[in-house]
Amino acid sequence: MSSGNLRRHARRSFPATIRVGWQDPSGQDKSALTRSFDISESGLRFELSEPVALRSDVTLRGEKIGLQARAVVRSCVHSRLKYMVGVEFGCGYRWTPPSEAIRHALEAAEMLTV
Repeated sequence: MSSGNLRRHARRSFPATIRVGWQDPSGQDKSALTRSFDISESGLRFELSEPVALRSDVTLRGEKIGLQARAVVRSCVHSRLKYMVGVEFGCGYRWTPPSEAIRHALEAAEMLTV
């Protein structure tokens, strides 16, 4: 069996500002404004300053890119001074990118990048 990419949907680079909410192991609510790195129809990768446990539920909100979803943490890897977190959207949510015209307008207004 190949050890290549086993994802169902192709990822594409998509830097955007997103709000992430989750609970830490003690049950305390946490929230962070962060940036995404890539996204697919069924998942997203972003960075946080602290780890999030695997299989944790998170909420995601990125108004400028039309993202509002619940997701499950599938990976959390320490990278430099941050953690790269990969999530899979839940409840049948499927993300679709904004049109190219909207994306270009947002980039021009510097709303997609942190």
